[in-house]
Amino acid sequence: MRTLIWKELRENARYLPIGMLVIAGVCWIVHPSDSSRNTLLASELVSQFAIVAPLLAFALGVVQSYRDLQDAPTAYLNHRGITASDVFLSKVISGFAIYATAIIVPVLVLAAWVAFQGMWRIPMRPAQVIPATVFSLLAFGMHPAAMLMMARSASWWGTRLFPLVPAGVMLIPFFAMLSRGGLEAAMWSCLIAIPMLAWMIGVARQGWSELATQPSAADSNPRLRRRWLLPTYLLIGTAIVFGGAVMGLASLVSSVLEPDVRTPQHYEKIEISQDTHDLWLTTQVTKYDDARGRYRDRVLAGERIEDGEEVDPMAADAIDGDFRDLNLMWSITNGGGYRQSDGFFNGFDNSAGVFSYSYDSRGYILGYQSYPQTRWVHTISSDSVSPAGEFVGRPFTQNALAFGFTVFSGDSQLYGFVPIIDRDGISMVDTDPLGIRRIVDGPIDGAAMLTMARGTAPRLLVLSGSQLTEYRLVDQTDSEDWYTPEETGLMMDEHTDRRKIRLDAKPVRSFIMPESFDITESTIVFAWTEDSLLAVNKKHNWTDVQIQNLFPTSEDRDASESLAFTVTPGRLPEPADVDPASLLVVLGLVPGLAFLTLLSVVAWMIFWQYPMPGDPIADFLADPMPDTVVAISFLVVTAIAFVLLRKMAHRRGLSRSQARWWYFSVPLLGLIAPLAIVTLYRSVSRESCPLCDSPRRVDHLECEHCGQALPPPASDGIKIVGPLSQWSPVSP
Repeated sequence: MRTLIWKELRENARYLPIGMLVIAGVCWIVHPSDSSRNTLLASELVSQFAIVAPLLAFALGVVQSYRDLQDAPTAYLNHRGITASDVFLSKVISGFAIYATAIIVPVLVLAAWVAFQGMWRIPMRPAQVIPATVFSLLAFGMHPAAMLMMARSASWWGTRLFPLVPAGVMLIPFFAMLSRGGLEAAMWSCLIAIPMLAWMIGVARQGWSELATQPSAADSNPRLRRRWLLPTYLLIGTAIVFGGAVMGLASLVSSVLEPDVRTPQHYEKIEISQDTHDLWLTTQVTKYDDARGRYRDRVLAGERIEDGEEVDPMAADAIDGDFRDLNLMWSITNGGGYRQSDGFFNGFDNSAGVFSYSYDSRGYILGYQSYPQTRWVHTISSDSVSPAGEFVGRPFTQNALAFGFTVFSGDSQLYGFVPIIDRDGISMVDTDPLGIRRIVDGPIDGAAMLTMARGTAPRLLVLSGSQLTEYRLVDQTDSEDWYTPEETGLMMDEHTDRRKIRLDAKPVRSFIMPESFDITESTIVFAWTEDSLLAVNKKHNWTDVQIQNLFPTSEDRDASESLAFTVTPGRLPEPADVDPASLLVVLGLVPGLAFLTLLSVVAWMIFWQYPMPGDPIADFLADPMPDTVVAISFLVVTAIAFVLLRKMAHRRGLSRSQARWWYFSVPLLGLIAPLAIVTLYRSVSRESCPLCDSPRRVDHLECEHCGQALPPPASDGIKIVGPLSQWSPVSP
């Protein structure tokens, strides 16, 4: 084995400078400089390596395989007593050494350059090269895949390229994870990459031993085990190719037959009237506005909500005036699910004026200056602001930055302020002068921005246990005049003036939330009217809606006064333009296994996780055409798959027992089954069996149908081929 490895290294070391030159060029392209505005080296490096690294591994696998797959080198190696498995492993080991050297050396130089520059000048650190390095490790799977492709003979180049499909598709989810995932994603990707590479190498080793040797590996390589690896791998590749073809066909049909403008969509919504301050259950439609060139929401119908009444969202009541959305209460528990990744591996979460901010998984917020050049300027903790390069103070317990911007994003005029909300309270980051101030003390379970009268500053609602507190947002003069709703944009000098505003929160009044209002299990929205604060408790469907008045202003009203209503059952109006029936026909190409999985998930969602109103059977009987078209299409495609499978099994020389199992798989695999036979089995020559009269393979000593050994050909005696003059008598 050692001799073989040195042989491969000597023959292929000449490709090492080429690989290093390519990787060094990529590192030079993405490296940050004084004139570059690039602020995320990790993402750029992974994106470039996603193109270069797989091609480098593939090319190395091809050049290493091509020579030894020729007849003369193969015969020489077999004559020397070297198994195909040893040849394959030596090529993989030497190829990985060349591949790793070509990548690691330029990457280490790039990491050293970033370390020399320092994080305070450019918001980067040497560890940002780790995700790209991990991706390169995964991309090496293209090397054994290329060797398997070269060893595998096929009459169609399309099926010969199948071994590349799983190895290439494997890189897609890891690219999504590593491009912005940080060190944590790199660690998990690396742990997953090792068994996946072992699987890929095991498959290619079996394929190399089975396909690249004559006679078969069963006779020349008895150490080979686990022969299910190669068929399973090729079946996975076939399924991926077929799934991609179905999705591409569906996309093509959709783009050709569907209208350019999106079909109007109807939905139900609870809103408050700007004029009468009454609650309405309305049906709205999203339609394309040709005059403005964009989609707009328009109230189509609706009815005012009355206590104890049945409300019809499609009522033909006169709907005059404007409606205002209700304000959502965000749960701090759900807010903790925002990106927790390292701030040096992410783009900016939010922007405020000339500063941008990103959350770091260590519990700190990184502040970047956006103009004239992006650079790291300060680090924010829950109790202090420190210069760039320092991590001091008490870290946050969650991504308080993202949750704060989520709550404050309901009003565009709050742009320029940096709210930070965690369980301990709400803080504001001041940029002129730089500092952090606590404006609301915790503990906090949820928060919402409450829209007041038109043109006035919003109010802040904070939930702590069952107590709901309303706060005014005021400036240094204890006034809400800082809010200017008429402005549509801010120039640079206006940004500078806005940075001098120091918002503070002043408590106004408190309310008690009903026990049935659980923010972690249902959606709670608020509406402020002239004489009440209404809280709407809406679960996942319209059957459980409760409206409670939290703030009665007159003495004759009870604080526990509630409003309940039911919704008139019925379907929303059908869109004017329905999806073309051709898309339903394309759905029939989907294999039965995918249908069963989809039906199981949908049934679980409808009947257990999120129960839907109405009767599914009645809905089907009301409009059976779409499901019927899909069912007929599926039956037709399954029948075609049976016919194709019969032909492919005959041409590939499958026995009755082998073909029987493939017939059973047709309802689950659909057209994947005949395509898999083309991929897994070679074409064979056949002749009639003299025992059972079935077409048998000529390369087997036994008939695959009856299992009987074939009799030797009949011989009447010794036959001399050639003229007798060439034969001389043998002396006694």
